[in-house]
Amino acid sequence: MSNLGFFKDLNLTTSLSGPDADHFSVTTAPTTLVPEEEGFITVQLSTDGATTYEAVLEISSDDPDLPVVAIPLNAEFRLDEIVVVIVSQDNGAGSQAFLEANTSADLVLVGEFANLTLTNNAEELELLNNVDLIIFDRRTSSPNYRDFEEVEFWNAITTPIIQTNPFIARDDRWGMIGGTSLSDDFLIAGAEGNITAAGALTLGISAGLQDLIVDGTNNGAHAGSINLGSGATLLASADSGSATQIAYWPAGASNFAGVTYPGDRYFFGLTANSTNTSLDEFLTPDGEQALLAIISQFVPLAVDSNLEIINFTKNPDNTLTFTWTSSPSAEYTIRYSSDLLTPVSSWTADHSDIASTGATTTATTTGTFNEDRLFFVIEEQ
Repeated sequence: MSNLGFFKDLNLTTSLSGPDADHFSVTTAPTTLVPEEEGFITVQLSTDGATTYEAVLEISSDDPDLPVVAIPLNAEFRLDEIVVVIVSQDNGAGSQAFLEANTSADLVLVGEFANLTLTNNAEELELLNNVDLIIFDRRTSSPNYRDFEEVEFWNAITTPIIQTNPFIARDDRWGMIGGTSLSDDFLIAGAEGNITAAGALTLGISAGLQDLIVDGTNNGAHAGSINLGSGATLLASADSGSATQIAYWPAGASNFAGVTYPGDRYFFGLTANSTNTSLDEFLTPDGEQALLAIISQFVPLAVDSNLEIINFTKNPDNTLTFTWTSSPSAEYTIRYSSDLLTPVSSWTADHSDIASTGATTTATTTGTFNEDRLFFVIEEQ
């Protein structure tokens, strides 16, 4: 706003009205503008969990021609939903329950993606490019995914994909891994997965032989070679090191067939038996941990805690103020990261040793933030 006059000062006051006026506040506003001076009014929104807010900012002045200016204020506030898609042969209820119990995903979509094929299906392709993670359940039929054009569609998806069906991963289907042989004899008893050094860092399990699969014929399977292409990382081998149990292709890496992936890809060999009912059905606790460690790179894991962020405000100086439910005598840390691939324990600590003030605690970051996208977590120390 500005004073376009030449001789008199312009005196100003501001007020807020409307259904959500109490959620808005005027944080900076000039009270006087000398001739030809410009000024700025800053309005701040404080949320309480609602998604839309409406109010009116009224600017009153001693301008006889325009004594009151009313400016509508409309704000929309939402937290982005985390969406996981499971491609399954049936409604995938078991895998859905596993993910809902162990992750913080807002939506786990399964049923509508039963035996999903993408050939000439631009609408589904666009949808899948806008979710957070795609997981191929073992309950998928590999012949549905071997057509050349079908493979091209899936390889073009930018969303990270975890493939658990070793039949789809082999060289005559998607070409993720060279070799078509599948052996599960070594899975009948004992430790079968040989975790590499890189695998130990990614999966959170000690390097060397580990028991990832519940003992029993057909309880697990792998791709029959370790030929992964260019830029891939073997995380766990099997069958005396000659086969792939778990592998990773970052965006930009190429698979065995020479296809460059536009988004991250993981292979995690599950059962050779396509009748299994859930991603975790034949996994040992270590196997479940390994799978969840991969999933957690794209979807935050569930936290067994009563802590809940109940208010969030961005301040005029670009600091952030959080209010959360807290426990008496506890201390908290505010951490942040630019991505979800970094383990939360490695996120940057902005503010530590925040003492609880009772049932709820409020704290403001010490740093300033003006990025388009950041992730924050409040953790109890």
